[in-house]
Amino acid sequence: MKGLLIKDLKLMKNNGKNLLLVFLIIGTMMGIMTKELYAAVGYVTFIFTLFTVSTISYDEYDNGYPFLFTLPITRRQYVNEKYVFVLIMTAISFLVGIISVVVQFFLLTPKESLTELILMYGVYTITVLILNDIMIPLKLRFESEKGRLVIPIVFGGAMVIALIAAKLAGMLSETLKEKFLLAAFNIGEYGIAAIVIVAAVIVTIASWFWSQRILEKKEF
Repeated sequence: MKGLLIKDLKLMKNNGKNLLLVFLIIGTMMGIMTKELYAAVGYVTFIFTLFTVSTISYDEYDNGYPFLFTLPITRRQYVNEKYVFVLIMTAISFLVGIISVVVQFFLLTPKESLTELILMYGVYTITVLILNDIMIPLKLRFESEKGRLVIPIVFGGAMVIALIAAKLAGMLSETLKEKFLLAAFNIGEYGIAAIVIVAAVIVTIASWFWSQRILEKKEF
């Protein structure tokens, strides 16, 4: 697995540094315009962590899988490495994001408390991790060309579902809205964060099993 991790790190270093630099500049501009550094950091985190999944496309390129599996690497080890790599990159982006949030808090003195900002960014990072968990099996299931079509469709579908959910939420009676708000208030910030973490663990485990099954059946 160590060799696979080194391979992916070199892939990101050689192929992703220019792209990541562009997104970093865009994120910085967003932070300057909105005066909310955590929003810019969140954007860069989203791009950075999703870019880690693109290493699967590089492995597929030019019939790379048959060569890769002639090495002393099993399909299970390959899948394990992808999830470990995503977790490492997510953890790095989370730490960088937390530092940025703390810097913003002391320089810009926002209305939110430092705890709220950290929890907000933590929940956001976990949400991005869940998106990665969805993308890994899709990348493994579909070839590069098909994957370019499937993933935008999935994200588009998620946005449509979110819009429908928001529309339905707006149609709820004031009594139900108050009940939901009261329930969220009773759970508290840490309770909501715990729920998101548990959901992320469940999704990650399910995604891992699905990815293992996909790659075991895949023919090269």
